[in-house]
Amino acid sequence: MNLGRNVVLGGPLLPIQLTTGRSGALNIGDGSFVNQGCSIHAELSITIGSNVRIGDMSAVYDTNFHETVAGRGVRTEAILIGRNVWLGRNVTVLPGTVIDHDSVVAAGSVVNGIFPAFSLIRGNPAILVKTLNAIEQEEL
Repeated sequence: MNLGRNVVLGGPLLPIQLTTGRSGALNIGDGSFVNQGCSIHAELSITIGSNVRIGDMSAVYDTNFHETVAGRGVRTEAILIGRNVWLGRNVTVLPGTVIDHDSVVAAGSVVNGIFPAFSLIRGNPAILVKTLNAIEQEEL
């Protein structure tokens, strides 16, 4: 587990859980913020870029921990969250997800898939709503 410089774990009311499996790697970039009640588990690999904001009660898991279909095994796929990404409150990020830099994920979204830079993502399942431009991103 590697936490960059000036990473803030803000859990005044609800604890934050950061865990890895035996060979898992969790990397959180400089200046990122993980709010209260968040749970992040890296069985394989989770990379979170610099200046990422993760809203309270969010979950980031690179595994589903158990078989969901008999005989198919446990799904475990790396997760990549780019720099300057904002995950709203109660967001769930599932195995294999890529959220490229300067993107925003709306509160309550369940994210599974690959999303390009400057994405506005929302829903369950989450979808790309629109591509943000730099001016809109600064206003958020």
